[in-house]
Amino acid sequence: MTGKTVLKVGGSLISGADLRSLCRTISLLGKRHSLLVVPGGGQYADLVRRHHRQYALSEETSHLMAILAMEQHAYLLADLIAGSRLLPDPRAFAAGSEEGVCVWVPFSYLAGRRELPASWEITSDSIAAFASGVAGAEMLVLLKDRDGVLDADPRLDPDARLLPRVTRAEMAGYRCADSQFTRYLPHGISCWVLNGHHPARLVELLEQGKTTGTEVV
Repeated sequence: MTGKTVLKVGGSLISGADLRSLCRTISLLGKRHSLLVVPGGGQYADLVRRHHRQYALSEETSHLMAILAMEQHAYLLADLIAGSRLLPDPRAFAAGSEEGVCVWVPFSYLAGRRELPASWEITSDSIAAFASGVAGAEMLVLLKDRDGVLDADPRLDPDARLLPRVTRAEMAGYRCADSQFTRYLPHGISCWVLNGHHPARLVELLEQGKTTGTEVV
């Protein structure tokens, strides 16, 4: 059994037909594992980006609005993950010892904090990495709409290959997460990038320690 694990559920998974299946799987895994779900911004954050450009909003305002976008996704996920509970402060996850699923509602904790600059360079990926350190997690799993880190953009190259392992330095070059992600990723933590459309891979990783995806070393 793994220790405390942070699951970042990417916003790109919101519109997929597999979100309910993923949430059911997370609920079941919570009976054997201690899980903290960090929501992506998804379609909610896309609206903030449009307003940022349309109205020339300040970086600070857009940053706070983007965190509120994550919070909207958090409520969606908490409703779909049976038995989960909302958690405003990730430090409470670090202090807890029981199995179960917590869904982080990040606004009250992040608003006004200076550890994360107000910038579009900081997305929910970096925020999930930051939360992993605060929450004392042993593993961070980024659940996205692709199999992991690929050696090319699959939209441009249909033969793009999955890389089973990349270093932190290589991670930035492949643009699978934002450019600041490895800056906030705690040292010593296990980190994987998996396809959230295939929940069985998450089960395999947590139960067996490996699966189809990319390990960040």
